Amino acid sequence: MVTLANNHILDYGAKGLKNTIDALKSCQINYVGAGMNLKDAAAPFSIDCDGIRIAILNFTENEWSIAEENKPGANPLNIIDNLNYIKAARAVHDKVICIIHGGHEFYKYHFYAEQGADAIVGHHTHCIGGFEIYKNVPIIYSLGNFLFTLTSKNEEWYTGLLAELTINKENSIKFKLLPIRQRKENFEVYLLKEEKSAAVMRQIKEINKTILNRDNLQESWLNYIQKNTSQYLNTLSFTNGIGNYYVRLVLQRLGFGKFFLSKEYLKLILNLMRCEAHSDIIKETIKKYLGDN
Repeated sequence: MVTLANNHILDYGAKGLKNTIDALKSCQINYVGAGMNLKDAAAPFSIDCDGIRIAILNFTENEWSIAEENKPGANPLNIIDNLNYIKAARAVHDKVICIIHGGHEFYKYHFYAEQGADAIVGHHTHCIGGFEIYKNVPIIYSLGNFLFTLTSKNEEWYTGLLAELTINKENSIKFKLLPIRQRKENFEVYLLKEEKSAAVMRQIKEINKTILNRDNLQESWLNYIQKNTSQYLNTLSFTNGIGNYYVRLVLQRLGFGKFFLSKEYLKLILNLMRCEAHSDIIKETIKKYLGDN
């Protein structure tokens, strides 16, 4: 079974998604998380394993690839809709597993567990993350990359995790993490042996210390924001609209990206982003302006 809810599923447009789905069907490979409209994208994958009825739901952050009522794409991360999907699946299944193409540990995965998810497995961040057991529900925050075919200077992008889930009807889901590594030259993926596997698990143990301590997690989150402040402010600058990459890069490195970003302007942007009505209006206005109807 393949999960398709991710931010790249529409890289080749609706035709590319349809070709992907057709290829999976022709090979008799099941899939979940994307479709030619929102209803299809949100449909759970159901399977009966030794008398245990299991539902798998697949969500992704709202980036480039989101399905709409009459548009193809991926099943979006939306607390209200996701809650309804979890409850509907819970009513007719013994176990519900949520696989989320998501970002950071401050997202409300605890809420998903409280509403009926029996396990939550995350990926998207390109690097491995930690895990926790919340009210007997395993939450694995990031498996990292399984197969990454582009060249990157980030060595951690070539190390990932497999999650092995053990499921029975009466008890909570148990899991085991298996560290893997990808060879850059031929894309071969293999299980790490004892010492290297143990090193990855020690790394995860350190990450878990941060996840389980809310003060440490908050501090790590703020440190990340501080480290990436210039990058994100540049996305709001006029320089980001300059078509020539090299001109844009020079202006941003010279500091022009933030030069015209007054605090009053940023306050306005912040208000428009966090106000539900303004945010919805801006999104629809930009979509209409771009001809994305």
